[in-house]
Amino acid sequence: MSLMRLLPDQTQRDGLPATGAGAPATGETVILVVCGEVDLASAPALEQTLRNAEREVTREIVIDLAGVTFMDSTGLHLLLDARDRASHGGYRLRYRNIPPQAERLFEIAGSIDRFLSPAAA
Repeated sequence: MSLMRLLPDQTQRDGLPATGAGAPATGETVILVVCGEVDLASAPALEQTLRNAEREVTREIVIDLAGVTFMDSTGLHLLLDARDRASHGGYRLRYRNIPPQAERLFEIAGSIDRFLSPAAA
């Protein structure tokens, strides 16, 4: 199992996230740990991390959202797109530890079933 992190870089201003850790070996489960705010400012870094993981993985990507303190519609859209790519890419994408604020956003958008369906469990 490989672990990739998207964590706030203490040296960056405004809490914008920075990626860290190495690339996973092909075929392994990749866990992406997301912390802080997932919004217009931080989405490009998360998108790039997801795309890097997607190029390497053949079995499963797990996105752990326990450290997310805020998510807006940009983050929701990014996660829905990642789920769609997984469906077509032949690997499994799971979300875990969805914080209440993000879960509420998914419910309001009418997309909670896409995150809690068996493919995402």
